[in-house]
Amino acid sequence: MLGNVFTLVLQIDFPGAPVLKPILWILGVWWILKYMLACIGLWNVKAHDHTETPIRAEDLHPEVRRHVQPWLNRLAEFGFSGPCFYRMESHSRLERVFCRMTHGGTKSIAELRILILPSGAAPRVMLGFYNFLSDGRILVTGETGACDHLPAHWLALFKRFKRVDEQLGAHQSRLKELAPLATAISPEDPASAMAAQHAATDQASVDAGLLERDPGDETAFRMRRTGIPWFALKVVKFSLPGLKVDSVKRADLALPGPALPAVEVGLPPGTSPEDGVERDLKKYHEAAGGKKKGLSRWAKLALLTVTLGLFAVFWNGGNLGGITGVIIGVLLLHEFGHWLPMKLFGYKNVTMFFIPGFGAAVSGKKQHAPAWQDLVVLLGGPLPGLFGGIAVMIIGYFYQGIPDFWLNAAGLAIIINAFNLLPFLPLDGGKIVDLLIFKDIPLLRLLFNGFSTLSVIAACFLPGLGVMRYLAVIMGLGLVRDVKMFGVLKEARKVAWAGQVNDEDTALRRIFKELRESGNANFVGSPDWLKRTQVVIEEVLRKRPSWLVRIGGLGFYGAVSLFPVLLLVTVVAVKASGLLSRSPSGMEHLAALRADLPKSTIHLSQEQMTPLNQLAINTETMLIDAEGQIPSVERVREIAKLLPEGTCREVDLLHWEQVRAFQSWGDSSLKSVDVWLESACLRMEKATDDGKNDESFRRSEIMLHAVRSLEPAISCRQREQLCDVQIRVLNNIAKLNGSGAITPEMQDRLKPRIQALRNLPDPAVEAFLIVDGWTEQQMHQPTSGYDVEDPGESHQDDAAFCRMFYKQIDDLKNSHRESPSASLAVARFWKKQGKAGELPQELPAGVKVTPAEAGFLHRFCDRKREIIWLQNAVLYAMNLDAYQKQHGCHPMRWDHAVPGGGMVDFVPGAVPSLRLTDARSAAQRAGPAWLGRNPAELQPSLHFPLCPVAEKTGTRRF
Repeated sequence: MLGNVFTLVLQIDFPGAPVLKPILWILGVWWILKYMLACIGLWNVKAHDHTETPIRAEDLHPEVRRHVQPWLNRLAEFGFSGPCFYRMESHSRLERVFCRMTHGGTKSIAELRILILPSGAAPRVMLGFYNFLSDGRILVTGETGACDHLPAHWLALFKRFKRVDEQLGAHQSRLKELAPLATAISPEDPASAMAAQHAATDQASVDAGLLERDPGDETAFRMRRTGIPWFALKVVKFSLPGLKVDSVKRADLALPGPALPAVEVGLPPGTSPEDGVERDLKKYHEAAGGKKKGLSRWAKLALLTVTLGLFAVFWNGGNLGGITGVIIGVLLLHEFGHWLPMKLFGYKNVTMFFIPGFGAAVSGKKQHAPAWQDLVVLLGGPLPGLFGGIAVMIIGYFYQGIPDFWLNAAGLAIIINAFNLLPFLPLDGGKIVDLLIFKDIPLLRLLFNGFSTLSVIAACFLPGLGVMRYLAVIMGLGLVRDVKMFGVLKEARKVAWAGQVNDEDTALRRIFKELRESGNANFVGSPDWLKRTQVVIEEVLRKRPSWLVRIGGLGFYGAVSLFPVLLLVTVVAVKASGLLSRSPSGMEHLAALRADLPKSTIHLSQEQMTPLNQLAINTETMLIDAEGQIPSVERVREIAKLLPEGTCREVDLLHWEQVRAFQSWGDSSLKSVDVWLESACLRMEKATDDGKNDESFRRSEIMLHAVRSLEPAISCRQREQLCDVQIRVLNNIAKLNGSGAITPEMQDRLKPRIQALRNLPDPAVEAFLIVDGWTEQQMHQPTSGYDVEDPGESHQDDAAFCRMFYKQIDDLKNSHRESPSASLAVARFWKKQGKAGELPQELPAGVKVTPAEAGFLHRFCDRKREIIWLQNAVLYAMNLDAYQKQHGCHPMRWDHAVPGGGMVDFVPGAVPSLRLTDARSAAQRAGPAWLGRNPAELQPSLHFPLCPVAEKTGTRRF
C-alpha cells in the first residue's frame, strides 16, 4: 500500500518535478527500508537494569569533555556545583554518561545525560532539573523525548527549551508554586536516589506495555512484541528532520572551546600500548556493529520475499504476471549467477535481495579474496542469462513451436545482461574494469567514477530512461564520498604490507599500532574515523590481481562484451543489405496491377489544395504516436473522437470528390482521410443517439456520397474502412426507417445513392486490392481485421521479431522453389474472366495456398457478400415501408432471395421487421476445395424494424 501511495504522489506534476521526483523516490524507499530495519532492530533490543559506575572527568575522551564543558560553565553561573560523572553499564555500542550538579539553595539537581557515539561525532547532551519533594513526589523539567513513559509520582514538564535559563526559570517557578504543599528536600545519597528514579522510568514503560521482562535474562527488558510495529513508526518519526531528539543548541550557551591536546586518557596507569590497541579494536567493532554473524537462512528468505514484493509493487502494482514476472525471473537467474560462485568460494553472509524500481543484488564478503575469484563472481551474473537467451533463440529456429513466453524471456535476458556488461559503474562491466584497472590507480578511479556518473546523468535525458535519474542521484552521492576519501585511499596504498595480511583483526591491530606510534593515539573517536578506517582496511586486505589475471580477464571480458554487439550489428547489417528482406509474394506484380487501375479525372487547383493541406496538418498533430506506421482501426477511432470541434466542422464541409484526389498525395494524406471519414461517421451516429433524426438523415446521405466518391479504394486497408463505414451507415438508415423518421421524399433521395453502391466491382480494381491486401499481410502490418488465422503477428515484441526473422531465413532458403501466391492467381482469374468477387473452383498447377492466405481470401470475398446483403435488405425495408404507407398495411407474407445465398422475409407482429437470413449451403460457406477450410458457421439472422400500423394486416402478396 505504501508503494502504491508513493507511486501516486510521484505521478503528480509540480514545478521542479524532474529534479525533486528522484529525490522524493529515494527518500521514500529509504524511509520504508528504515522502518523495516527499525522493526528488526527493536526485536532484538534490550535494556538492562539501571546500574551506574562513578568515573573521573579525566577518564572521558577529550572531545567529549570539550563539548560538555560549556554546559558545566553555564550551570555553575546559576549556582550549581560539584559535578559528578557516572557511566551507565550498557550492553550496546552506545556509551551513556551522566553528569550531576547540585544547587545548595533550591536543593535542585541538574543532570546532563551524555550520549557518546562510536562514530566520533559530537556527543548528544540533554539537560534535566530534578527536585525531591517532602510528599514523596519528584519535580522534573526536561527536554522533549528524554523519557518514553513517566512514573506516577513524577510532576514532569517536558518541552523544547531554547535557553538554559529558560528551562531553569520554568523549573524554579513550578517549585515556588508547590511550596505551600510540599518542600524540597535533599536525598541522603543523591546518586542512588537518581539511579532509582531512572529505574522507575523503566518500570513505567513496563506498566505502559512498551517493555517486558526478557524470559532469558532476569536483569534485562525487551520490547513487547505486539508493540514493535507501532513503536517503530515513532522511531522513524523522530528521525525526520526537525523532529530528531538531539541536544538543543542553547542560545545562551558558549561554543565548545578549542580541541584539547591529543593526550590519551581513560587508560589505567601502567597500561601497555598493546592494551590501547585492543581498546581501539573493541571500539571499532562496537562502532561497526560488532562481528556480525550475518542473517539466518530464514531471515535471508524473508528479506528476499519482502524486497521482491516491493519490487513488484513499484513495477506493476504487485502483479507478478506478464512482463513483471519475466523481469523478475531474468533478474533471479542473473543474481543466482553471482550467488553460486560466492557460496562455492566461501564468501560470508551471502544475501540476495531486490531493489524496488531498479533490479536485484547479491551481497557477500570474503576477506583477501583473490582477484580471479572476484572476476568469476562478477562474470557469473551476466553470462548465464546472455548465453542462455541466445541458446533459446537458436533453439526457437529449429523448434518453431516454442511458446512466445520463452522467446520474450530470452530477448529480455539478452538485453538486461548485455546492458550489465557495459563498462560503467555500478554495472557488472564497470566493476570488472574497476577491479582489473582502476582500483590500483586512485586518481583514474575517481575520474572513472565521475565519468560513469555523468554517463548515467546523460542517459536520464533519453526517451524511456527517466528512471535512470534516481540512479544518478545515488551515484552522485557516492562520488561525493569518494572525493572525500580520495586522500585516505592514496595514503592506504602506501602501506608496505598491504595485501599480505588475510585477517581483518590482524590488519586493524597493525593500523592502530602504527597510528599510536605516530602520535595519533586519539584517532579512534575523531570525526569520520570509522569511515576512514574502513577505506584503509578494505585497501590493505585487497589482493591485487596479477598481470596474467589482468590480461586474461580483460581479454575475456572484451570478447564476451563484444559478442552481443557483434550479434546485433550482424543482424542489422544483414537486414539492411536486403538478404533477408525479400519482397513478399506479389509485391513485384503490384506495379503492373496498379497501372490498370482507372485514372482519376479530378485535378485540384491551388485554391482547393490549400484548405485540404491545412486540415491535414491539423489532423497529423493527432497522429504523432502513429508516425511511421499505419494506425490501427482502434487508434483511428480514438483520434477521431479527440478532434477539436473546429476541425470537425471543417470535415463537415469537405468535398469528398476533392478528397479522393487529395489522398493520392502520399501516406500522410491517407492517414488524415481515415480520421476524417471516421469523424464524420461518429457524428452521424451521435445525432441518431441524441434523437436528432433530421441531422442524422442528412449526415447519412453525406456518408453515402463520401463512400461513393472514395470508391474505388486505392488500398486494401481503405477498402476495409469503406466497407465498415458503409455497414454503419446502412444500419443507421435502417434504424431511422424503422422509427418512422424517414419520409417518402427522404427515401426517394436515399435509394439512388444506395443503388449506386451496388454496381458490379471493377475486376482490375479488385485484382489490385486482393494482391495489395495479401502483400501487406505478409509484411506483418495491420490489415484492418482480416481473419488471417496467424496469431502472434499483431504485436511487436521479441517473439514477433524472432518469428519474423526465422520466416525471413526460411523464405531465403526456399526462394528458389517458390510458387506464385494464390492471391495473385485469383487476381489474374478475375481480370481474365472480367468479373470479380467469386473464387475459382481450381487454381493453376503449382500454386499452393497456406492456411493464412486461405483465410485472407475467404474473408476478402465474404466482406463484399456482407455489403451486398445489407444493401438489399435496407432497400427492401424502405420498399415495404412505402408499401405500408400506400396500402395501409403490411403484406401477410413476403420473402426474397439475395445474391450470394441470402434470404430476406417479412416477420409480422406488434413490431414487424424484415429478417435477413444466411441461406448458404455448407459448400458455399466452405468455398472451393483448394481453400482447405471447414464450412463456416451460419451467420446470425439480422432484423430490420419496420413502422407498425394500427390497421389489420392485409392479405396482399408483395
